[in-house]
Amino acid sequence: MKRRPLGLMGYREHDSSEVNSRLGKLLGKSSIACYHRESDDRFSYVDISSNVSRLVGYSQPEITADDFSWLSRLHPEDRKTVTSFLGNLEMGRPQTIEYRFKHKSGHYIWLRDEVELVTDENSEKFVGMLVKVNQDREIQQLNVRER
Repeated sequence: MKRRPLGLMGYREHDSSEVNSRLGKLLGKSSIACYHRESDDRFSYVDISSNVSRLVGYSQPEITADDFSWLSRLHPEDRKTVTSFLGNLEMGRPQTIEYRFKHKSGHYIWLRDEVELVTDENSEKFVGMLVKVNQDREIQQLNVRER
């Protein structure tokens, strides 16, 4: 009997739903939220991993709702920079930006947004991941103060 090669994480290729399930569980426990958003003027989220609530306090359904505005929750000093950044992304060239975002509880957190503009047959979209970087920013600020 000829054995089929094992693919990602030891699963046979026909077990892709199991692989997706396991990857979803791993992502759900991580501190990284992956997303897909529109390249429209609102930069609306189409999908975002459910663990986003651990980062920003808002649930996946709240963020993907039609009336949710990510941009309105950016720190006022960062809003123009972020919209300009997103508007100037080049196709197939991943880029990173850090900005302050208003957590659901009312305080600001620092996020690193690694994003890429991709295209399919009919549209352009952003795909990326968010990472909370408060500790990194606090360390940077301490280093600046010590100089």
